[in-house]
Order: sequence, then structure tokens, then C-alpha cells
Amino acid sequence: TRIASMRFGISDPTNVTATPVSYSQINVGFTPNTNNNNVIVVWNLTGNFTTPAGTPPSVGQSFAGGTLLYNGMVSPVQHTGLNPQTIYYYKFFSYNGSVYSTGVATNATTLSIANPANVTVTPVNQTQIDIAFTPNPNNNNVVIVWNLTGTFTTPVGNPPVVGQPFAGGTLLFNGITSPVSHIGLTP
Repeated sequence: TRIASMRFGISDPTNVTATPVSYSQINVGFTPNTNNNNVIVVWNLTGNFTTPAGTPPSVGQSFAGGTLLYNGMVSPVQHTGLNPQTIYYYKFFSYNGSVYSTGVATNATTLSIANPANVTVTPVNQTQIDIAFTPNPNNNNVVIVWNLTGTFTTPVGNPPVVGQPFAGGTLLFNGITSPVSHIGLTP
């Protein structure tokens, strides 16, 4: 007598989504497979993932070619602390305690940081200009850079201290308090 044995894989989670919520957050969603296996969510910045093996590590640890974001069955999951205007890739696997599904991938791009509103520039006298603004809805710092040419570059990295070169000009201000006075100007 011959007994045949077959091993079947498990189904992927369904309805996977990655929805940008802000410049620093993407919400990922899913529906567990019909067996209600845990869903493992891994992310990276390349979209290249590897086959998962072994027990999933703790959240934040390296796994399957990325970083483990979530292990469970509750959706959606908030992915926070992200960089603005950056593509984040996700792969969702079902896991039954010993076997992983093949996985399903998606991606999303975080939003850009909203500009401040109601920006006004008012000459006060021959040596002073006041700059007023309303911070964006997230109350992000407003960075003000000045130069004499009107040509600037895209800011990269964290702003330096006031008075230092930044983004093709000189940093005048980095904060949320308005107005800002630019003093000591040459008439």
C-alpha cells in the first residue's frame, strides 16, 4: 500500500493597501486569509524582498529583506516616523506558525510637507524687513533662508544654526514663532 502525502501552501492576505496619511505616516491595511493566519508586514525602500524563514523577530528587526513592521491580525497598521516624499515598499505574508505564504506587495509615497500659509513680507524701515506666516496644519518648523540673488537650491538635511549657509542662501530662521524680523540690512 502506498500513501501519498501532499503539502499545500497557505493563502496570502487579501485587500492589501498602503495609504499615505501625511508626510511622515502611511497606514497599511489587509484582510487575513480565510484561515485567519497572522499577517506579517515587512517594509523597505527598495521593493526587493526575500523569502521569510523561521519565527518572525520583534517589530523593528530585519526580516525577509526588510524590516518587520507588524505581526498579527488587526488592520490597519500605522507606519510612522517616515521621511516626506519617499516611496515605501511593503510585503504582506500569511504565517501559520510554521509556513509562510508567497506574499503580496504594494507601495506608497509619503506626502510632501505642507507649506506655511499667509506669508507676508513687510518693509519696516531701510534696514529691517518683517516676515509673518502661519505654520502648516502639522505645526512644522518654518525655515527661512535669504540671499541677494533670489535663486535657491533644494534643502537637504537638517538646517544649520542661524547665520550659516543653507539651501543656496543664509539661514535666517527655523521655528514656528511669527513674525520674524530680518534686521541690519543695507539700504
